[in-house]
Amino acid sequence: MLKNIKDIESLIKLKYENIEIGRATYEQYLRFKKNPRVNSVVLDFYFFLSQALILNDQFKKIFEKNRNTYLIQSETQYFPFRICMANAIKFNIKMISRRGQIANIGLKTYSKKENHLNENRNRPSKKIFDLVYKKLNKKKFGELISFSSKFFRLNIGTEIHQEIKKRTKLKFFNSKKDVCRYFNFNQKKPIILILAHELSDGATLNSWNLFNNDLIWLEETVKKIKKIKNVNWIIKSHPSENIYNNKVKTSDIYEKLAKNHENIQLFPSSHDIKNFNKFISVAITSHGSAGYQYPLKSIPTIICGEAFYSGFGFNIEPKNKSEYFNILKNIDTIKKLDNKIIKKCLAFHYLNDYFSLEQIPISFKNDISMNFDKMLFWKKTYKLTRKHGVFYKSFANSLKFQLLNNYSYYINLRRFNKFFKNC
Repeated sequence: MLKNIKDIESLIKLKYENIEIGRATYEQYLRFKKNPRVNSVVLDFYFFLSQALILNDQFKKIFEKNRNTYLIQSETQYFPFRICMANAIKFNIKMISRRGQIANIGLKTYSKKENHLNENRNRPSKKIFDLVYKKLNKKKFGELISFSSKFFRLNIGTEIHQEIKKRTKLKFFNSKKDVCRYFNFNQKKPIILILAHELSDGATLNSWNLFNNDLIWLEETVKKIKKIKNVNWIIKSHPSENIYNNKVKTSDIYEKLAKNHENIQLFPSSHDIKNFNKFISVAITSHGSAGYQYPLKSIPTIICGEAFYSGFGFNIEPKNKSEYFNILKNIDTIKKLDNKIIKKCLAFHYLNDYFSLEQIPISFKNDISMNFDKMLFWKKTYKLTRKHGVFYKSFANSLKFQLLNNYSYYINLRRFNKFFKNC
């Protein structure tokens, strides 16, 4: 099956019995071999492909015999999850996937009718977004910003999904002058922030991207910005790098391609990124959470493909590589976002971070790594279960509403109705 596959692009497109076997094989390799530099078919692909074919045959038999059922599955990437999900959809079985954080969750349903197999599970429908935006757009901007703090945090640069017990106290930059002094930048030039990804995770998380994986995106971006001298560039590594132990890190790419360029620097691990929006003109990410965080602070943000927040009117979204590189070339001409665009981003926050989530009181919020204290986790969970029980009327009602109406995106009816009644 692989003998006629000449490159990664054709591997990703490889299908067997209408199942995206190649896409699953590629993301499995990146995740577990930690080598995003792969650019041709290597021996490991044969091993992962054989696994994919075995899983495909197993799930095919399961779903052929169990029609008119539901598949409940949190993850949508990697083995066995992607193969299981694809077969469920193929046999017209709805899948329910969890989204959100440990104790604050939402749900996304996937079905053959909707045909959104590769859509990010955090992505809402345009219809529900337009409803929220239309309602919120009637409020004055200052009132809306003030109001929002009651429902969710407006912090940016925070990796909420990581609950790391011991964190070193980090320094903060105090001004653009402070930043330029630290990096030896020309203070008259704009500062552009490039936010790198964890390079072995999430390469096929969305339905499409300008680049096959995040390493290629970062390397190609750095190669282009080396020629652009009229701005200062800062590259920030992803905090998950140390958790996933990737073979290639952001610092490796910087050392290889940009170390000797004075206007390109790495963001220091000694400093916090939280307040850095005050000193930059534009942010760039391939598909990361920065794309819906930085626009809240009027920072134009460039993304490079589908993301769970793309297409809602608050990002710069090139449709091909040529357009992307041209935007980089003229990045000094990009203006701050106006209040109309910021309102769209804020409406998305309401939808993504409040209306579509349900607090689950028996979920003990703890370190997500495999090094967490298991005994403590189960003791706390047991106590919370004894205290709260296991049935949540709000969650049950909202889930019933979602399933009966065939909505793909979970909406917390209690929060939604109460807010719109008083808004």
